Amino acid sequence: MSPACALFGWLPFVSPVLLWWGLAASAPLIIHLLSKRRYRETTWAAMRYLMAAVKKSTRRIQIEQWLLLAVRTLILLLLAAAVAQPYLEQVGMGLIQGQRTHKVLVIDGSYSMAYRPGDKSIFERAKEVAQEIVDHSGKGDGFTLILMGQPPRAIVHTPAFEPGDFKTEIANLRLPHGTADIPATLGSIEQVLAAARRDVPKLTREEVFILSDLGRSTWFSDQGDDAKAEFLERARKLGENGASLVVIDLGKQDAENLAVTKVGVKQAFATIDQEVQIEAQIRNFGRQARNRQRVELLIDGRPAAEQQIDLAAGQEKTVIFSHQFGHGGEHALEVRLASDQLDLDNHRWLSLEVKEYIRVLCINGRPTGDPATGATGYLQVALRPSESFRGRAVVRPDVMGEEALQEIPDLSRYDCIFLADVKQFIGAEARRLDSYLKTGGGLVIFLGEQVQPESYNRLLGGGEAGGVRILPATLGALITSGPQQEAPTLDALEYKHPALEKFQGNPLAGLLQSTVSKYYELKFAEPNRANVVLSVKGGGPLIVEEPIHRGRSILVATSADATWTTLPLLNAYVPLIHELLKQAISGRSADHNKLVGEPIDGAVRNAGRQPPGKVLRPHDPSAPAIVPGKKDEQDVDTVQLVPDGDDNTYSYKSTETSGVYQVDFGPPLSKREVFAVNLATRESDLTKLEESELAAEVLPGVNYSHWTGRQDLDDQPVTQIGKRNELHLMLLYAVLALLFVETLLAWKFGHHRV
Repeated sequence: MSPACALFGWLPFVSPVLLWWGLAASAPLIIHLLSKRRYRETTWAAMRYLMAAVKKSTRRIQIEQWLLLAVRTLILLLLAAAVAQPYLEQVGMGLIQGQRTHKVLVIDGSYSMAYRPGDKSIFERAKEVAQEIVDHSGKGDGFTLILMGQPPRAIVHTPAFEPGDFKTEIANLRLPHGTADIPATLGSIEQVLAAARRDVPKLTREEVFILSDLGRSTWFSDQGDDAKAEFLERARKLGENGASLVVIDLGKQDAENLAVTKVGVKQAFATIDQEVQIEAQIRNFGRQARNRQRVELLIDGRPAAEQQIDLAAGQEKTVIFSHQFGHGGEHALEVRLASDQLDLDNHRWLSLEVKEYIRVLCINGRPTGDPATGATGYLQVALRPSESFRGRAVVRPDVMGEEALQEIPDLSRYDCIFLADVKQFIGAEARRLDSYLKTGGGLVIFLGEQVQPESYNRLLGGGEAGGVRILPATLGALITSGPQQEAPTLDALEYKHPALEKFQGNPLAGLLQSTVSKYYELKFAEPNRANVVLSVKGGGPLIVEEPIHRGRSILVATSADATWTTLPLLNAYVPLIHELLKQAISGRSADHNKLVGEPIDGAVRNAGRQPPGKVLRPHDPSAPAIVPGKKDEQDVDTVQLVPDGDDNTYSYKSTETSGVYQVDFGPPLSKREVFAVNLATRESDLTKLEESELAAEVLPGVNYSHWTGRQDLDDQPVTQIGKRNELHLMLLYAVLALLFVETLLAWKFGHHRV
């Protein structure tokens, strides 16, 4: 053991290995011993007088020599100890032996943290407070950083010991535009602490700091009882395992906020040269009335319309804009409010595909030579009611035979495919229909006399190993009304499905007066993801639908013509077919309108060797520019097509910023797709938790400290933020003082005369 270890072994050190430099303190003693010379004693007469004189000053000289030796040795010991950096922790007025602390800093990443009560957002303030916690910490402490999001992310997952680098990580932290998952965040904290206990055992204390605006929408999530119990158990475990929990409240009471909560179109589909009704919902989340609020509509970034509305406290209003598109293609619509203290939710986008007309392929499974007859005769009339239709035809159906499923090179050019009484399928046809749904197409399947249920169930219902499943239900027995039985009517199931909304309160349409003499029993797989649109009264489902891949499949258990049902003979048939068409093609629109955090993806057929596509992301003003002078250079990313059977697919997951994303593939594909990524507006309600609610309703029975801002860094006892009395500076001052003392003593003792 080195002399420094023996002297300071009871203290903790940042660099204890440097204590071995304390061996240098032995140098003065070794030099002293080596300098001693051995003499042969010879007694002679003159020596007696000399020894008598020496004896008078011997004791004083020995004391002076030992004093100089002690000072010089102590200088080296203190210097070695100072380099090793010992520290103590302060408790009240006393000092105790210090401990190295693992500090987990958790910063709320929900978008409500973008609220700006002053010149800085709450998120920016949280980063500043986190950096001050680091500044108040002592040498040897380790730091990890977690961003509380959905899901949470461990930015620095292993303890960092260089405060400067860790503060840079905090400074570079960017606020995503999503929500936060508190229970999952506690799980991340547990993982980080467990890994540090295993890998860095010298960190003997643990402190967890959660910096949040304490928004009720974040801390009171829609979790069930089991999830809440698990959340509480995790919170209590933090204390039971020895971790100190500090919740730093940076929120603001009575914050006012307006938000655009929804944007959509009223029509089933948008076509050129027709007025499109665009609906936007605006909500006042504050406690004060907001009058003369400007609401703007922008089309592809250019102003198109504007309105002013008055909103009472807590009120939500619907604003309707009308716009006529002059050309087709994908358009980015934006509804926005004037900027306020939370600007993120003042914008909402919609990706809208505007078509010249809706193309529908009708596969006639019972052709008669006349396209107006057979299994698809009524369908064709319903989709395009009159050949002498004035103006532009919104829907243009093409009627073909079963061979079209293989002969048409690209089925994706059709928005929807209707199958009517198709007898059976082969594997290639089933795979093509599956690929069609992957591109976001709509599929409506009517049954009939020719249908072979076994072929449907095996090739379309997932009954064949390695096959596809494009049916929302499989086919059971054929149910037939007897000659003496009255055919059952229909049950709208209280008009709960969106496809039947227009029929509610309109008995003259004749929907419920329709009868069905034959229909197939429909059987659902487990788990059942299909939705029932319409049922047979006293019987089973008649129409079911299910989103499959990026498209939607609708199965009608009866015929499309009047052979099995009277429905095509009544007024309800035309609007019902158009509502089914609307539901079927809604998949493409939904697939291009996402929430923050959801991947944007797509599929193309036979892309061949295609270079990577470019993703133009919405610009995030908080992002540092990578290339000076190139404004949006950091907002361009790439995405690669991946072979997937007969298709090529892509998926882009970095959608943490709300706004418009554009995916471009160059030649030979030459394809562009526009996606709108929006906020989940739960966080727009800025109501915050009171401390009493946090203790009683969120963290009951959990031992934690509640701070209300950065002032608590100075107000709280220093043991809670880990501030150290760093002794190495005092030791260095002592070394300087001893050097001065040694010089003074050496000069003084050198002037003595024997």
